[in-house]
Amino acid sequence: MRVFRNRAELPEHAHSVGDETSASIATMPDVSTLLLFAVASFALIAIPGPSVLYIVTRSLERGRRAGLVSMLGVEAGALVHVAAAALGLSALPQFVDPGRGPVALQIGVLGLLFVALAVVSDSAYAFAAGGVGERLRGSERVRRWLDRVSGGVYLALGATAALAGERRHA
Repeated sequence: MRVFRNRAELPEHAHSVGDETSASIATMPDVSTLLLFAVASFALIAIPGPSVLYIVTRSLERGRRAGLVSMLGVEAGALVHVAAAALGLSALPQFVDPGRGPVALQIGVLGLLFVALAVVSDSAYAFAAGGVGERLRGSERVRRWLDRVSGGVYLALGATAALAGERRHA
């Protein structure tokens, strides 16, 4: 069966309803696009950023469960971004091809793939940091140190968020 990228590529006789032609229109990103997107996504996800710092800090401070709950919160925010992109409220990814079918559907598939990869990566950070935190929290001295470091991390994340806003030129 030949897959056509859009209706313009279909043979003239394939446009009629009930035609026996085995032609169909591709409506999803192809496998090579999905693989390339997964590699690019993993490169972004593998480099720890503020969300990983937050998840690790929560895991060290409060344990694996708190780290996993924090990860779910971060990924829920990523899903909101995916929904905004699908509705056209965000920039279209370079991996979307309007000739391959509904753009919103493609963005949804790519966004869910990104979130799935992020869940795996961020869960690994939560589990690892939670395990280390269990050992460290056994000592009162280390627990006080963790509290101070955690407070510093939260202040740094807050300052980064406050300063990262769009700068207005006078």
